[in-house]
Amino acid sequence: MGRDARDALMIVDEKHSEDASTLPGPSRERSSGHKIMGCSHRTLDLVYVAFFLVHIPATIILDLQAIYPAWLIPAPVKFLGDLYMTMTNDPVVGSVGGYFGPDVQQQFLWLKCFMWTEALFQLPTFFYGAYNLYHNLNAPKLYPLLVAYGASTAMTTLPCLAVLLTTPSVETAVSEGSKMVVRSLNHSGVWLKPGLTAAQRMLLLGSYVPFFVIPLVIAIDMAIRLRKLSAASWKHRAGKWE
Repeated sequence: MGRDARDALMIVDEKHSEDASTLPGPSRERSSGHKIMGCSHRTLDLVYVAFFLVHIPATIILDLQAIYPAWLIPAPVKFLGDLYMTMTNDPVVGSVGGYFGPDVQQQFLWLKCFMWTEALFQLPTFFYGAYNLYHNLNAPKLYPLLVAYGASTAMTTLPCLAVLLTTPSVETAVSEGSKMVVRSLNHSGVWLKPGLTAAQRMLLLGSYVPFFVIPLVIAIDMAIRLRKLSAASWKHRAGKWE
C-alpha cells in the first residue's frame, strides 16, 4: 500500500487508541472508550506473539522431523520425538514419521505436503509476525499475511483433527523394540492402523485444538482490521477529492 494506506492506518490507530496503541504494552490511560479498545487490540496482539513464540520450537523440534534428512536430526531431538510418541501415540505425527510402518506412512503423504507448507511459509511467518506485532509495525503488509497464515493453518489442522477423532479406540499398548505402540486389530488379528486410548485422545485434542482455533481467530481478526483499514483509506481519499 502507498501513502494513502499509511495515512489511513494512522487514522485507524488514532481512532482506536490515539497514541496509546503504539506502545509495546497496554494503554496506561483508561478514561476513554477508544483507549480501552486499543488495549483490547494490544492484548490480542500479545497473545498472538506468545502463540508464535511457542509454536517456533514445537515446529522445529517435533513437527518437521518427518521432512528432515535422518543425518540432520540430532540424537536429543530424535529422543524427544520418540518420547512424544511414547506418551501420545500421535497418529498424525507418527504416521507421517514412519512410526507405524511404510504402508501407513504412504497414506499420509498429504500431511508431508502440509509440513513443507509449515516449514516454508508458516515458520517464517512466526518470526515476522511476532516481531511486527510486538513492535506494532508494518500493519498494511502484516495483516494480509496473517489472514493468509491463519486461514491456511486452520484448514490444514482441520484434517489432522479429523484423523484424531476417527482413529480407533484401544485399551492397551504393545511393545515394539524400545517403543510402546498402540495399534488396533480387526477380528482376525490383522493390524489395521494406529489406535488411541481415551487418555491419549484427550491429550492430543487438547494440544491440537488450540492450533486450529487460534489461527482461525487470527485470520478473522486480521480480516476485520483490514476491512477497517480499507474503509478508512477510502474515507481519507474521499476527503481529498472533496
